Amino acid sequence: MEEFQNSTVEAAPTVTPANPNPAPLNKPNNKMLIYAAIIIVILSVIAISFFLYSKTAKKPLQKPVTNVNQANVLAKVGEEFIYKKDLNTEIASYPDIKNFDKKAFLLKKIISDSIILQGTKADGLIALDSTVYNSPNKDYQKRIKLIETAKSAINGKAEGIEGVFVSIWFYNTKSGAVGYEEGKKIAYDKITKLWNDVKSKKITIQQAGEQIKKDTSLRQVDTAYKTNALANFTALKGKKITIDKNFDDTLWKLKEGEVSDVILAKGHDLKTGAELDAFYIFGQVNKVISNSKINSFDDWLSQKTKTYEIIYY
Repeated sequence: MEEFQNSTVEAAPTVTPANPNPAPLNKPNNKMLIYAAIIIVILSVIAISFFLYSKTAKKPLQKPVTNVNQANVLAKVGEEFIYKKDLNTEIASYPDIKNFDKKAFLLKKIISDSIILQGTKADGLIALDSTVYNSPNKDYQKRIKLIETAKSAINGKAEGIEGVFVSIWFYNTKSGAVGYEEGKKIAYDKITKLWNDVKSKKITIQQAGEQIKKDTSLRQVDTAYKTNALANFTALKGKKITIDKNFDDTLWKLKEGEVSDVILAKGHDLKTGAELDAFYIFGQVNKVISNSKINSFDDWLSQKTKTYEIIYY
């Protein structure tokens, strides 16, 4: 029987069996990628929008005034700044009057002008830009013309009438060469005939006026007969048309195209101031303007003044 010798036997290395389900490798985080993509898109849109806006945005009429003292600003009316230069321009063309504060008067005028411009722009009647508005370097003459345009635009919307009247005077500061009573009779006879022709539509009221101008015999009745013969009128409600209230009231009652009666109108004796018969007159209303919202320019301006804040510096 064989004896075994003492010997050391090396153990075989242990082999770990392969895991049939190995752990997956680290994959990219899909949510992070999506968030990053969204942020990139948003930033791109913002950048493009800013670029397009900077190309198309309109420049403001006037840069904001950050230091009113440095900018020589006197006041702010609504959105418009009033500059010392504006007041100086007004003062330069206004006469000096003793015991009259023309600076205060003209500043009030400039403020009123600003309200007129802003108000008519708000009503869609005019357009404004920095050549006439909210700039220390505005074209002041152009601004004044635009203000007149604005006033006319408002008057065109206010209640009023338009038409024509003809007249023959027999006391125009004094009687004519034929005397007061004879002149009065001649004036009545001539204008009555013309009135009948207009009423019967043989002639127009304009033609009646032209006939008066051509009638040289009237020089003995009124030396200014040509000047007084014919006049067009545009009148706002509550405003005078002629010096005779009775005739004005008659015109306001007429419809479009209607002719008034012949009216004996009043004048005044220059020496005594006494009222006396002075001329014969009749008229025709060609247009009646009705607007329940605007009675007159003054009424419109009064309403607009309440809507604009005025700040003095």
